[in-house]
Amino acid sequence: MKKTAKQNMFGFLKRLIPKDAKKEEKRRLLNSVDLSDVCVINVETLRCAVCFNIYTGVPRTLTCGHSFCQQCIEGVIQEERDDVPNPNGRLSLHCPICRKKVQYHKIVLNYTLKNILDSINELSQEEEEVRRAYDNTLDASNEQLRQRCTDLERLNNDLNKRIGEMRHKEYYNYVAIAFFIIIYIIMNTLLGN
Repeated sequence: MKKTAKQNMFGFLKRLIPKDAKKEEKRRLLNSVDLSDVCVINVETLRCAVCFNIYTGVPRTLTCGHSFCQQCIEGVIQEERDDVPNPNGRLSLHCPICRKKVQYHKIVLNYTLKNILDSINELSQEEEEVRRAYDNTLDASNEQLRQRCTDLERLNNDLNKRIGEMRHKEYYNYVAIAFFIIIYIIMNTLLGN
């Protein structure tokens, strides 16, 4: 296909405009994140707004979009039922976050959030296993290093002992040589050579 004059002009102008290094870096990082299997999640987004713990069981999502633990949302329903009796018999509650009125029968199970929590738990267990294996390897390595240090210390002590013995022998050799030189000098002077 032939490029039109407009496309050629755009390409020409695009080359004249300096590239924004920050945008290029951001684009590169986004591409690397898209290609990776790792996703970073803020733990605070996985906490129930009522109990402040990470969601337990299958979280429940209200029509306003907020999610809560099943026990927590049932506790909110019970509190509202005790505070304000509902004459028409339909259970409703106010969202603990946005205070929007929600019908109980419209609360849905959030399996997507449950799957995310399960995936995080699996990753945590895998990380724990890897950490334990690393710790075991590290302990074994540390034990090997301690043993090696002990062996080297023993070798160092043996070498120091041998050096001391050699110096001791060397000293006696010097004394013996000095003694023989003195005897030689005395004998030469007495015998008058």
